Amino acid sequence: MATGTLALGQRIVLAAPSVVAEVRGIQLHHRALTEAGPGDSVGVHLANVELSRLRRGQVMSDADRNPVREVNELIAQVSFE
Repeated sequence: MATGTLALGQRIVLAAPSVVAEVRGIQLHHRALTEAGPGDSVGVHLANVELSRLRRGQVMSDADRNPVREVNELIAQVSFE
């Protein structure tokens, strides 16, 4: 489940592998935003990261508060309602 917000100037971590970047711009349907929330389908302009280090499917999180990290094993329970 996606939670939290994304704001201009925020330091983020993209995993895996861990890549630290800064949010320089957020756009929603060609409109500039200062913040995005859960469920927003936005485009994000990142600074301090090379394009070659970005991959489809990377998970983004706040770099300063409990950032995502790689794990060796994941146990999950999936339920359908």
